[in-house]
Amino acid sequence: MIEFLSHLGLRNFLVFITALFLGIFFRFYKIDERPLHHDESIHAQLAYNFYKEPSQNFYKYDPVYHGPTFYLILRYFYHFVDFNSDISPRLPIIFFSIVTIFALFCLTGFFSVLELVVVTSLLLLSPVLIYYSRFAREDYIVILGLTVFFIGCYRRIYWLIFVGLALQFATKANFFINIVLLSAYLLYVWLRNSNFPVNCNFSKSDLRNFLLGLGVGLLLFVYLITTEFRNWNGVLDVTYKSLKHWYEMHKVERISGPFSFHLSIFAFHEQVFFVFLVGTISHFVMTVPCRVYERFIFVVFFLLFPVVMTSVPFGTPVYDLIKDMPVVSGIIKFFKLKGAVDLISCMYILIFGFWITDYYLKNDPKLSFLCYLFFSNLFVYSYVGEKVPWLAVYPLFFGYIFFGIYWAKNGVNELIKSLSAAGGLIVLFYVISRLLNFVSQNVQVEEGNQLARLGILFYYYGLGTLFVSVFTWLILKVWNCIELKVSWSTGLFIFFLIYTLLNLRVNFSLKAREFSLLSQVQTNIEFRDFIYRLIKTSGVNPLGRSLKIGYTGEATWPLAWYVKDDPKFIYFVEEGSIKDLNLDCIFIDEGKDIKPYGFNNAMKIPIRSWIYQNLNEMSYLEFLRFFLFKDDQPGLGSTYTKFACKEGVVF
Repeated sequence: MIEFLSHLGLRNFLVFITALFLGIFFRFYKIDERPLHHDESIHAQLAYNFYKEPSQNFYKYDPVYHGPTFYLILRYFYHFVDFNSDISPRLPIIFFSIVTIFALFCLTGFFSVLELVVVTSLLLLSPVLIYYSRFAREDYIVILGLTVFFIGCYRRIYWLIFVGLALQFATKANFFINIVLLSAYLLYVWLRNSNFPVNCNFSKSDLRNFLLGLGVGLLLFVYLITTEFRNWNGVLDVTYKSLKHWYEMHKVERISGPFSFHLSIFAFHEQVFFVFLVGTISHFVMTVPCRVYERFIFVVFFLLFPVVMTSVPFGTPVYDLIKDMPVVSGIIKFFKLKGAVDLISCMYILIFGFWITDYYLKNDPKLSFLCYLFFSNLFVYSYVGEKVPWLAVYPLFFGYIFFGIYWAKNGVNELIKSLSAAGGLIVLFYVISRLLNFVSQNVQVEEGNQLARLGILFYYYGLGTLFVSVFTWLILKVWNCIELKVSWSTGLFIFFLIYTLLNLRVNFSLKAREFSLLSQVQTNIEFRDFIYRLIKTSGVNPLGRSLKIGYTGEATWPLAWYVKDDPKFIYFVEEGSIKDLNLDCIFIDEGKDIKPYGFNNAMKIPIRSWIYQNLNEMSYLEFLRFFLFKDDQPGLGSTYTKFACKEGVVF
């Protein structure tokens, strides 16, 4: 860190300090305004039970709730913070998110000073990364473990390598994904007879340090996975149960979603990152050494398929024709794709991920490795059957590192030029797609008429090829004529302004904060406020005694967190126990009949809500419309609970 600061220079120092200030401010500002998410409340409450009774209520490894690491950390944080607020379970993740970014300074030498400034600024200000650094989940602990592992590999510090592995393994089962991805890259490098970006030579003098590091890593792993040596079954459970659980969740798609789920998160909540992605691919295609006609053919292919598929509404005859083509249907079935956006996303991730990784393998092994980390994480988390939004942090983290290094090497003027081209391409996609969409709406196909079906395909692709070829010729002509020069101060002002506005929208706009793809389902503020009022007023009632309030079903989380240690609130499982408990009031799922138990005047209270954006059936045209015009009027779904009291109980 000291070495980094000593080589910064005034300009880079101002950039880094401004990004650091804004990044820390955005992570802490109004951290408790959003109620605890369903998952957050589970983590917070299980850790609190462990904190109160460490000898009896210690956490036992369960793949559903992941490894013990986060619960151990939360337990110790509860010694120093007010655990009655929504701030306390989120503080450790804020801490780890900042530590992870500062840990990158241990890679000076691997990164240049400029590259570190660009990368850390992007990671500090990313709206989605900030969102999940204010979210009580364990993914940032895994990312820190990965970062420590890479530092150990680069510095040849073996105990750091094994500490990083232990931290990942004892925290979350996607450790296995990380190991498979790294092993696949090593195998590919070996097959291509290329160099790995760090020194992999192993000498006899390293053996002692390797064994000592292995011992340190094993000790830390056993300490964490057994919950401080309390649950020795955890050592076996973390291998067998975690793999079995992940396989089953992937197979049944418990929380289903399209292949393009994470790309949708980038496009709707991290627009700059999405434009970075399109801009980087555009720049690579336009600058990679090749003949002019080869570039023309490839750019036509690059634009043709999305332009054609962009305009095809879901369920129309043309859509069905394209989907039923043998090659297309085979790809859809193998990768479990659900629509046009999925098909385009999958093809581009595979094609450009492999192409850029392979190209830089000989020319720039560091850039090749970072490109691989980004595209492989994006592909794997797009492919896995369970689509949850917080998994987007993995491709997003590595993507910003890759983009930061790529554009630090190519310069700001090339960046502005490519981002302008990317923005133009996105608008062109939209305009051409509107034209072809009009055509496709009027296409009818007679059942069994194969000649007509073939003619329509040729006509449709021919029209698309004509449009795309003309625009490709224009793009290739204009590209070489563009010379954009942006002053240092203007570029910085635009950079910080855009990221500030994005953060205000994603993290501090009430609508986006409560209901978005990022939260999946989010606890309603009204529900938390009702609980707070209930806690304050339930002691004053006509019965002359403390009330007994029961809760079950959907209301359990996050209600259990907000009423912990309050004897008035009683959790029950079986409805038959309601009479035995002699409850005065009750929270119960909507649809349950409570009159037989003497409860009347039920209130319906929203617990959590979510946006309903049917990504499975979204055409690329609708995808672009949402990206360009921010259609913030999707459907809204909600889960409700009933709150009812017996006669005579008044609040």
